[in-house]
Amino acid sequence: MKVTPPRSALSIATLALASALGGGLLVSLLAAGPLNPPGGAVTSTYKTLTEVEPRTAINAANTPGDADSLFKITQPGSYYLTGNITGAAGKHGVEIATSGVTLDLNGFDLVGAGGFGTSDGVSVTAGGLSHIAVVNGSVRGWADEGVDLGTFGAFNCRIVDVLTSDNSGHGISAGNNCTVTGCSAYQNAGIGIFTSIAGTISNCSAYVNANTGIATGDASTISNCTASYNGNFGLTTGIGSTVSSCTARTNGVSGIYAAGGSTVLGSSANSNSGDGITAIDGCTITNCTAADNATRGIGVNNGCQITACTTRNNLFDGIVVNYACVVSGNNCNGDGTAAGTHGGIRVLGQANRVESNNVTYAQRGFLVDSGGNVIARNTATGCTVNWVVVAGNKCLVVAGVNSAAINGSSGGVSPGSTDPSANYSY
Repeated sequence: MKVTPPRSALSIATLALASALGGGLLVSLLAAGPLNPPGGAVTSTYKTLTEVEPRTAINAANTPGDADSLFKITQPGSYYLTGNITGAAGKHGVEIATSGVTLDLNGFDLVGAGGFGTSDGVSVTAGGLSHIAVVNGSVRGWADEGVDLGTFGAFNCRIVDVLTSDNSGHGISAGNNCTVTGCSAYQNAGIGIFTSIAGTISNCSAYVNANTGIATGDASTISNCTASYNGNFGLTTGIGSTVSSCTARTNGVSGIYAAGGSTVLGSSANSNSGDGITAIDGCTITNCTAADNATRGIGVNNGCQITACTTRNNLFDGIVVNYACVVSGNNCNGDGTAAGTHGGIRVLGQANRVESNNVTYAQRGFLVDSGGNVIARNTATGCTVNWVVVAGNKCLVVAGVNSAAINGSSGGVSPGSTDPSANYSY
């Protein structure tokens, strides 16, 4: 006859076994919950497909195209590609016809049918739209723009991490108050990257585009960008803009063009077919380098300030100013090697102050073509002619006197003048 031990005996035996095997099992046994499920209907704890992927896939069912597009977005929301898109003649790849859209290219490739026309890889086709984002993919070979948010003036938009190439229009085009970040434009027939008023372009590159590499409208910012081997300008801005920490090299015209009231900071412009840096009225250029350009290193118009810049081996002048400018603390070396009369620093007009600059081994060191300027505390050496200054300027030039060797706490002789505003040839 089978005898069942009392429950208390089982409990004691179980606890003893658990204790023998280790405290972890004991804790697990003591912490076990009730065996009976709670009352009510059984419900799933898994997420729905909508919760897993709340965005809308770009396909013929969700975003059917029309006469001029393969796919068309007509409702606000977040959309994504599920594969590459191959273009068809006369049709946009993805058309956006509403505000409030984020289009994630999801790393895929939009490849156009080529040729010329009005079809874009991604295109906004209605006026007054805003809050549109296009991110993360490549767009190439379209008959017009790669990404076009600009033709109809879409504003307050962003384009991020998009690669464009071989489009027959601009690589990327955007309207007012738009941001372009981490993008690349290669070998497009128009401008590489363009934004209108109040645009921000950062960490982008533009290479071998037939027109300008990177261009903005007024009140814009271009930072940490590179523009090289473009057929027109490297970088251009509208009025009151800022270019900082950029590089412009081997472009077909000037490397950097800054419209009136703009600032260029910490940038380099080398080996361009025009000026390294060109600026219009009221601009500030600071801590920049311009070398080996086919015309001037830095050329500005009226009311500008050029400070702490370096020019070298530019064929024409190193630095050129017109009226009412301040040129201070710059270093110009080897400029003006082309035929004609050029200078390391050249002053064309009046009311300029040229102070504390150093010019070496230029065709003309300081070339001042007009009276009414102050030329003070500058130095020049090794030039074909160190100073060519017309009458009517406030300018004292002294030939520096070399001292004997110095070894210790004192020594030397006066360089030749006690006038604190004297300029020196040395």
